[in-house]
Amino acid sequence: MTAPIPRALALGLAAGAAVGLAEALGVASHGGLYPSLPAQALLAGAGAATGAALGVAGAGAVRLIGCEHGATAALGGGMAPVLASLGVWWASDPPPFTAPSPLQGAWWALGLFGIALPSLLILGTDHMGRRARWGVVGALGIAAAWTGWSQGGTSLGDPPVSASPLAPNLLLITVDTTRADRLMALGDTPSFDRLAREGVRFDLAISQIPVTGPSHTTILSGVPPWEHGMLLNGTPIPAQLQLLPEGLRQRGYATGAFVSGYVLNGNLGFQRGFQVYDDDFSSLPGMGRILAGRLWEMGRRAQDADHLLQRRGDLTTDRALAWLRDQRGPWFAWVHLFDPHGPYTPPPPWDERYYQGRDPHDPNNRSMEDVRGVAPYMQEALRGITDVDYVRARYDGELAWTDTQVGALLDWLDATGQTEDTMVVLVGDHGEGLGEHGEWFNHGDALWDQDLHVPLAMRLPDALPAGRVIPTPVELTDVAPTIADYLSLDLQRATGISLRIGIDGERLPRRTARSICLDRAANRAARALEPDLPPRWRMASSRGLRERVVVREAEGFADQTEVWRDDPPDEALWEALRADARALLATQAQGETSTSAGDRDLLEALGYVEP
Repeated sequence: MTAPIPRALALGLAAGAAVGLAEALGVASHGGLYPSLPAQALLAGAGAATGAALGVAGAGAVRLIGCEHGATAALGGGMAPVLASLGVWWASDPPPFTAPSPLQGAWWALGLFGIALPSLLILGTDHMGRRARWGVVGALGIAAAWTGWSQGGTSLGDPPVSASPLAPNLLLITVDTTRADRLMALGDTPSFDRLAREGVRFDLAISQIPVTGPSHTTILSGVPPWEHGMLLNGTPIPAQLQLLPEGLRQRGYATGAFVSGYVLNGNLGFQRGFQVYDDDFSSLPGMGRILAGRLWEMGRRAQDADHLLQRRGDLTTDRALAWLRDQRGPWFAWVHLFDPHGPYTPPPPWDERYYQGRDPHDPNNRSMEDVRGVAPYMQEALRGITDVDYVRARYDGELAWTDTQVGALLDWLDATGQTEDTMVVLVGDHGEGLGEHGEWFNHGDALWDQDLHVPLAMRLPDALPAGRVIPTPVELTDVAPTIADYLSLDLQRATGISLRIGIDGERLPRRTARSICLDRAANRAARALEPDLPPRWRMASSRGLRERVVVREAEGFADQTEVWRDDPPDEALWEALRADARALLATQAQGETSTSAGDRDLLEALGYVEP
């Protein structure tokens, strides 16, 4: 039966809306996004509206090629959002370090699967019986719902062991780009101060690499970068590396992660062991996983490569709390706060709280004239600023603002009566140069104290003594083994040590804290001579209680040293530190960066990849 044009378009609209709605409901119902009912309604509405608009276009196209049945018009309307999804996939880069399909970006694939086969299917369906045609339409809706459900997240199934209801919860808070000296000198961080007062503070915690992704891998595994091989962001976590969340999930813990920076994209392996891995930075939970959101993001990123590279800490904290409210048994939550990372844009009143000057744009102030080597993501925020103290004050504002988000998590533990039953660990991944040694508002390619000295505090009432301070050097490799010790978990490949004996009051083994990173200046100089040369030159450091040695391996770059005491240094000690650092440079850890052009653009926007 021939369908009139208005009826055909209406059927196409209805079919397209149904497909879009099915996808949105699938996303909303799976993956731990925890949208409120109004948010679910908005997500469903966006999915249905996008599908309806495409459905009208699809039904119109069906009429243009001569198909007359109403069910065929509905099929065209239902296929339109499906084809649009395939088109977005075709035009997108694959996930980092995933081999692209030969169909992606191939014009013959676009013609074959985007035009030829759909046309043949629609023309063939036009000659089917009525029930068969509507059956095909129904199959589209089911496929869309399944696609949406799988977009929502990945279920890990039931763990092999049920955790004891008496097992302590674990809240791991990682604060990005946070210097211990600035945090402790600020005097306006009551949440961190509370953790230190009620638990244990480590006054010389040293990061093993001033790069977010590799450092977080070290925090989650207890393995340093010269062993796990990650020296750059965008590098996937080795499949054989055991992560803390995997062990806890095996023990029966509910596991959820809530990150604030694109650089911790779950596709790189950070999602392993987590039932919920929330790296969706859309303002509406799930929007980035339905067709409407994917089309919007594609358009936005075509105009602005920096779009949705991070989200503010309060939004991440809200997502984490929404998940935590649904947990009844032992749980592990990882909350990553990215705000101190540049550009420094704390919300009011923290944006002006620490600035003592009168006018950051005063042309008579010349303190910014010495600033060099600023990362690209900082340049717009610094435009017109003449007072370097204003920029430093904004960084301090980010630290204080981030502390309020830590406070929101601690307050929730208090309000729900879980403070006594929860181990809280707060740790920085690396620091930030604020002008020391010529390192301006940047990190990643130097190993000074401002790059590596990070905050670390742990609290577990009745198990960790309140107010204890550990002054000796510890590494971020020690975080996961210490947690595993208190939670009776075996981390088989961890290199770090449990700090429990120091926490209990005994002397920790005497050791130095070691660190490594790529030498950006040396690699840039080498690449000027050979443009296709991959990153090769590195630097390493060895940190004692009051002294440090930094060794650079590139020809023409001399060793660097810092003296942290007034008396003349012990030459034997210095030589031991140099030998320790040089031993790191003999390791074979090689950093990679993603071969995906789109992923590379995003990492470059964050300053982690050289243009």
